[in-house]
Amino acid sequence: MRLIRRSGPIERIVEIRKLQNIMCLAIPGKLIEIRDENGLRMGTVDISGTLTKACLEYVPEILIGQYTIVHAGFALKVIDEDEAAESLKLWDELIRAQGEG
Repeated sequence: MRLIRRSGPIERIVEIRKLQNIMCLAIPGKLIEIRDENGLRMGTVDISGTLTKACLEYVPEILIGQYTIVHAGFALKVIDEDEAAESLKLWDELIRAQGEG
């Protein structure tokens, strides 16, 4: 089992095997649109060039241009651009490591 270890504000260890078989993780993206759909605050989030729809009800304070983490179609938390960039960098490392394994 391969581990990728990153140091930062919080040391992160991710087991690639879990990512393949068990875990479902939130992915960072930039909010590019806000709209109302059937009484729910919804948005379009750009995740590395892929646009996805997300419910914004858990982050009522979010504004267009801010970053959020999205899981199962829900924006869960507003994050800053630096945190989003670090997280996306980790995702890229995981993808590369998976291809090597």
